[in-house]
Amino acid sequence: MIDKPHLHQIIESIGETVLDKDIKECKEGYNSQVFDIKTSERELIIKIITKSEESAKKDINIRKFLSEKIPRFQIPNTIMFDNTKKIVPFTYMILSKINGLTLGKAYTMIADKEIFFEQLGELKGELNSIKNNYFGDLDSNLEIKYKHKKWLSFIETRFTKQIKKIKTGEMYNNKLIIELINFWELNKTILNQDIGPCFCHGDTSQSNILVTDSKEVSGIIDFEYARWGGGIHDLFSSVRKSTFIDHADSIIKGYSRKITPPKNWRELMYFYQWLSNIDILSKIKKMKWRDLSNYQIKERKKNIKEKTLYQIKRLMVSLK
Repeated sequence: MIDKPHLHQIIESIGETVLDKDIKECKEGYNSQVFDIKTSERELIIKIITKSEESAKKDINIRKFLSEKIPRFQIPNTIMFDNTKKIVPFTYMILSKINGLTLGKAYTMIADKEIFFEQLGELKGELNSIKNNYFGDLDSNLEIKYKHKKWLSFIETRFTKQIKKIKTGEMYNNKLIIELINFWELNKTILNQDIGPCFCHGDTSQSNILVTDSKEVSGIIDFEYARWGGGIHDLFSSVRKSTFIDHADSIIKGYSRKITPPKNWRELMYFYQWLSNIDILSKIKKMKWRDLSNYQIKERKKNIKEKTLYQIKRLMVSLK
């Protein structure tokens, strides 16, 4: 784990200084340690790369790509990317800071939520207006790893892998697996009606949406999961909160100013929620959290599993 002396060394390497009281860890993220730093000159973000450096390089290149495609789009600038481990024994990035709170922190303070989510929908529509010929995940050079002509083919590949992971988890029976596969086969062709291939953020959770002091959309951050995908999937695949579902009509109203959504967007939305819960179920076995004991991790996994299974069954009933 990185400590404050390491952070001081990083800031000093760019000719600035920072006081301990002006170093704050942002604990909403799941994949990296992130710090909000107020130096003697400006506000910065330091992201410690704890997983793949390729994902970090991809994030940098995506931001360059978007700054050219959508110049008005607020995107953090990369001030430094250092994987030499000469200054500190970690790979890290220094980014400019986009002012604003995350949506998770600002949500209760937004007076007119419908206007806010219309703005968010319009912004996502502008991102999805960038088109391609194929669906697929991107590598660090923004090349498609495996090209898919059909969105169904792309999602089916992922679903098959998720089912295999669920089979290796604890307390999952064959009856559940059969139910999931049968439901998939019955509903999967709906995916061909989504929009795309279009540019998708890939992880528009509340921690990646920033809100200004005037309670408007400030920007979207963290593009390491960006891909060429389906537009409605990009709008509604996050399941950490029900916020996007609660404001779905407002999101679609704003989205429609840039792109015409499919008529059955609501049905797609619920099917993507089901698929997102399948994804969570497949990842429970390897989930880890900082600062939790083994017992706390075990209890949290149990709680997540119970809630996820409940959501899966509820959505299967709703979609019949």
